Amino acid sequence: MNQYRVTATSLNVRQSPALKGTIVGVLPRGEKVEKLKVEQKWFYIRCGALEGWCYSSYLEPAAPVVKTTLITYKITSDSNGKLDALARLACNFWNRYLIPQQSIVIRIGVFTSFGNTIARAWKPYTEKNVVYGSVEFNTNFLDSFSDVEIVGTLIHEIGHTLGMGWDHWLSLFDPQTGRFKSDSVARLPALADYRVETDYGPGTTLAHWDEELYDRELMTGIKDHVLYVMPMTIDVMELLGHQVAERLKEERALDDLLAELQNMQFSLYEVADQIDKNHFVETEIWEEIYTQKRRPLRC
Repeated sequence: MNQYRVTATSLNVRQSPALKGTIVGVLPRGEKVEKLKVEQKWFYIRCGALEGWCYSSYLEPAAPVVKTTLITYKITSDSNGKLDALARLACNFWNRYLIPQQSIVIRIGVFTSFGNTIARAWKPYTEKNVVYGSVEFNTNFLDSFSDVEIVGTLIHEIGHTLGMGWDHWLSLFDPQTGRFKSDSVARLPALADYRVETDYGPGTTLAHWDEELYDRELMTGIKDHVLYVMPMTIDVMELLGHQVAERLKEERALDDLLAELQNMQFSLYEVADQIDKNHFVETEIWEEIYTQKRRPLRC
């Protein structure tokens, strides 16, 4: 058992296994940590980007993760069957790391346009405790896109459907500075060092990680060909109401993570069968992705 839960009101994380050790962070009650090693009555733990020593008396084994919600998809139209397998991979990415607060259906299709729009996504909507999102790809660009580019776009849009960019997310930080509020930092101390994008106009601003600081990260606002994922993209989902089932231990290239997911087995068939994947409500466009950069249209 390597997963533990904090039982104290707050628990100091120290640089060394001693009560006089320098405090490097504080964990709130209920926070889950991963035990990496033991020295007498001290555990060396990891919680997101935070690592250090905690007194073991204030930690207890975490209950096994039980999944009752999931992220799945509905193919509404396709181009030579290209999207089906890639959609499954994108959903498996998030299903590996999260138990969403509500099940999510991402509706995926194609459209044909001779402009420079390569993909577009719509504002999510909720019906009977299921959140629905929609993404379409331009057939004129689809064949020239690598599998990683397509999956990366789908994973990015699912990230928004999970709440990044919407009301709850906007309450977590100062919109003027992009710095996370003290309440958010108290729940997830590592957030003190992270910034939200405050530039690039309506839609990109306040809805992504800061472009200059994180550049090619999965949830920044500018489209890139080579992406990486940082642990905080997973960890911050806890503040949006989701449960982190597995923490990302370090920054990883997206294509490496996708390679690990190729053999992941989908097991929640009974949960998936209970979800109405055909429900559809027309909403406004949230994000259009162009040949040069990702440009959300949300105002």
